Amino acid sequence: FNLDASGKLDGRPAVEKSSGNRQFDESAVRAVQKCDVTGLQVPAGKQDIWADVRVTFDPREMLGL
Repeated sequence: FNLDASGKLDGRPAVEKSSGNRQFDESAVRAVQKCDVTGLQVPAGKQDIWADVRVTFDPREMLGL
């Protein structure tokens, strides 16, 4: 997902590689969107570091596999 200069989401997060379970993929997107309420506290002058964020949600890790 991308963040704007204020630390808020810039558009809708995208699933780059599906888990194979549409519901899990949609749940991961919703989790990121819920964290956007206050935005990320990005230090001044460091916005470019956080402009493009990649997160891995792996259902196998949730199940301890």
